[in-house]
Amino acid sequence: MVDVTGPLAGNPVGEQLVTVTIEKVTPDGTIHFSGVHIFAATAFGSLTTHDKCTIVPNGHVHNIWTIVESAAIGTVDIQGSVDLEVGLVDVRYHGRVCV
Repeated sequence: MVDVTGPLAGNPVGEQLVTVTIEKVTPDGTIHFSGVHIFAATAFGSLTTHDKCTIVPNGHVHNIWTIVESAAIGTVDIQGSVDLEVGLVDVRYHGRVCV
């Protein structure tokens, strides 16, 4: 078991492929996404997550990664801010990954 927590910077888990689908945009401007991350060459081998993400109009982002395909299991809760105009993301993550 590995507890993960702290700032997410750079590319901490190797090469990744990301697919994102906008599920809905509410009248207040909140965007709800679902997605999949496929990470290659991690400490756990390859890793696939199903993601649920919300971004509110002030830029706060909340994303939950659930590991669905890997030698590991677990979830990672990610929160922070995003600026979609310039592509800047500043997040912190917390979770538990069991191998």
